[in-house]
Amino acid sequence: MLRSRRAIIAFIAAIVLLAVGLAVGAGVWVAWRVQHHPYRAMSEAMSPTIHAGDILIPDFGAYRDQTIARGDIITYIAPDSPSGRPFVGRIVAIDGDTVRIANGKLYVNDAPVEEPYLAEPIYYTAEELTVPPGHVYVLGDNRNDSNDSHLFGPVRVDAIQAKVVEIRPAP
Repeated sequence: MLRSRRAIIAFIAAIVLLAVGLAVGAGVWVAWRVQHHPYRAMSEAMSPTIHAGDILIPDFGAYRDQTIARGDIITYIAPDSPSGRPFVGRIVAIDGDTVRIANGKLYVNDAPVEEPYLAEPIYYTAEELTVPPGHVYVLGDNRNDSNDSHLFGPVRVDAIQAKVVEIRPAP
């Protein structure tokens, strides 16, 4: 009788541990999905880095423990976006930086920026401006066909939704 009681207790303990493990695993999965909800790129504004149809994996909590940096690819709500749909772009300047576009090149703090990810030179100009506190300057990699800071100005940091941490080619 003592053996069967021990066996029943061991069996119940195993079931409880399995249930707890499944619950923790499900909680971790849900938390990951909420923080990294994938979505499909809708335009060629970031081409050739990201193409329409590519799957983006954003990290919605990245900037809680990381500093915003030049070169980060982000999702954000543009200041002139009536639909509120997220845009995707690359941070090219942070608050306090001066930025301008001249002679087919991007200049940040008066230095030309090497941008090997661009497919072609920039065909427009943008007068020098200083990025205000609490803002970033965001451009699409497809500079000549992108609705970005060269048109609507710097983006508020609180309009940044997420940092893109992975890009998966369209199936």
